[in-house]
Amino acid sequence: MTSHATTSHATTSHAMKSHAMKSHAMKSHAMTSQTEEFVADNALMDVGLALAPETYGLSIVAALGVTAIHNLAVSHFAAELKDEASAGIAKVESWF
Repeated sequence: MTSHATTSHATTSHAMKSHAMKSHAMKSHAMTSQTEEFVADNALMDVGLALAPETYGLSIVAALGVTAIHNLAVSHFAAELKDEASAGIAKVESWF
């Protein structure tokens, strides 16, 4: 009975570590994605505003469009990367 309790405790401990690893990977990836979007959005809008006098404001509209497309692309890429990270973590977990 003691060996069963020890095995059960080890399995529970492993599951908790696994969940913590997945949670940390998702949080750090979300933060990286948000930081990249923030930096790129600011750069695109800065260029749009800087060119506004020469383009009669059309560069602001273009910058908004490019920003929206960029954010969609980053979100899609982030979702794919999250799936790949989860699969990689599962492979590592199977070794233990």
